[in-house]
Amino acid sequence: MRALWTIATGLLLLNACGGGGTSPMATDEPTVVPDRPPSTARLLPWHDTDGGAYSTAGLPTPTPADAQHMPIYSDGRRLFVGVDQGADKAGSLPTVGRRGETEIRLGSLSDGEGSAAVEVYLAEAAQSSVSYDSPLELRIIGLATEADVGRVIRAVQLVNAALPEVSKLEIGAPLPAFSLRNNVGGDGRYYDSGAERTDTIHIEFVPPREYRRGPDSAAVAYVLDDGGSYIQFNTGAASYARDNEATILLAHELIHALADFGHVSPDFATILEGTGAIHDSVQGGQRQPLSLLYPVDREALRAFYGNLAGSLGPFNLGLWESTSWHLAGRSPHTAFGVALRNRYVEPWAYGDRPATDLAHSPHLAGRATWKGVLLGFGPDQSVSGDASIAVELATLTGRADFTNLEAWNDPPLPGEAGSGMQWLDGDLGYLIAVRGNTFRETSGDAGRLTGIFVGRNHEGAAGTLERDDLVASFGAQR
Repeated sequence: MRALWTIATGLLLLNACGGGGTSPMATDEPTVVPDRPPSTARLLPWHDTDGGAYSTAGLPTPTPADAQHMPIYSDGRRLFVGVDQGADKAGSLPTVGRRGETEIRLGSLSDGEGSAAVEVYLAEAAQSSVSYDSPLELRIIGLATEADVGRVIRAVQLVNAALPEVSKLEIGAPLPAFSLRNNVGGDGRYYDSGAERTDTIHIEFVPPREYRRGPDSAAVAYVLDDGGSYIQFNTGAASYARDNEATILLAHELIHALADFGHVSPDFATILEGTGAIHDSVQGGQRQPLSLLYPVDREALRAFYGNLAGSLGPFNLGLWESTSWHLAGRSPHTAFGVALRNRYVEPWAYGDRPATDLAHSPHLAGRATWKGVLLGFGPDQSVSGDASIAVELATLTGRADFTNLEAWNDPPLPGEAGSGMQWLDGDLGYLIAVRGNTFRETSGDAGRLTGIFVGRNHEGAAGTLERDDLVASFGAQR
C-alpha cells in the first residue's frame, strides 16, 4: 500500500474557494459552518504534552504483523494511538461544526520545522546520500526474550509512522541460531564476514561480557557494506531494564541503521541528539512527544526517503512548508484528528485509559456498540462520515464500519451530513479482533485500522485508518 500523497506530483488538498484554488498551506482561515446547539455533555479535555512520559506497561505485546500499524502507548492516565501532535494544538483551532456529540475543528497552524531547519538537520545527520527504494527487512538474531521482541516491534512502529509507505520496515522471522556478535572486534569496530543477510537490519541482544563498546554504551548501530545494518543492544545496560528507555534507544539506533544518519547537535529537539541525554524527556528545550520522534526527525526521514525535492537533492528541499492543516474531533470520551503537512498526513486519537481490559469490564456483556464520527484527508478532499465499532464480548471479535462517507472540495471542511458528495461507494467495513484495550482489522476493505477503547468504563472507542486514498481517525461513544 503506497500513500497517494507520497507519489502524486503537486498534490493540493483542501482547495480554497475561488477560481483555480490555492494551496492547503495558505494561512487563510476556513469558512466556518454554523454550529449546531452545543452538547450538554462535557467534552474530553485536550491533551497536554506535559501530562506524562511514554509507556507501554500493561498493553498487549505487538506482533510482527503490527509493525506497520500506528503505535499505541500511554502516559499512565490516557491511552494514545498514532502520532502525538503536542500540547493543545487542536484546542487552538476554530470550531467549524458538530456532528452528534462530536465537536469538529479545522484550521492551519505553523507547527512544522520549515525547510531551513530540516536542511541543517540533514546536513548534520546524513553521512551518505543512500536511501532505499524498497523496504528493508528487519530480523532479530540470536537469543531474545519476549520483552525484547516487543520493544523492537514498538520501536519499528514509531519509526515507520514517519516513513513514506514504500520505505516502511517489515519484520521477518527471528533467527535465534544466527549471530553477528563475533564480527565486532576488540576495538569496537564491525568487520564484515560475508554471512550478513542482504538488505536486512539485524538486531541482536548481547550480554555485557560480549559487548565491546565499553560500559558507558548501551546500544550501537553499524551500517554494513551490503546495504544492511547491525544493531547491538547491551543487556547489561541500565536502559535495557526500563521498557520506555529501551524502546527510545532502539528507535534511535534504527534511524542510524536505516538512513545512515549520525548524531545531531543538541541545538535541535531530536531523538538523534548524541550527548547521552536521549533518556531525558526534554531535548533542545522541547519536551519529547509521546510518540517519541520529534517533528524534525519525522520530517527529515520523509524528505530523505520520500525524495520530495527531486533533483534538488536531500539538502536543498525547495518548497517545504512549515504550516499544517489540522482536522480534529472531540467528544465526551475521545479526541482524534489528522494533520497534513508537505503531502503527508499524520493521524492520532486518544482518551482516558480504562480501569480494566475490555474482556474484564463489569459493565459490558453480550454485544457492545460504539457510534461516532470519522474525519480524514484524501486527495483534494476532506472526508467525514459515521463510525460504528461493534464487539462480541464472548469472542472479542467484531466489526468496524464507516458509513455515509462524504467528501468536500470547496469549501475545504466537512459540512452538515448530507451536504457533501459521496466518497467512493460511501462505506468501508472491517472485521476486527480485540486484545486488551486495543483492536485492529483482520479482513475487509483495504487499509490499516488501529484502534483503542477508552474511558474508565470503556465509554469510548477511537483509532486511525490508513489507506492509499484516505488517512483518517475516528472517535465513537458507547
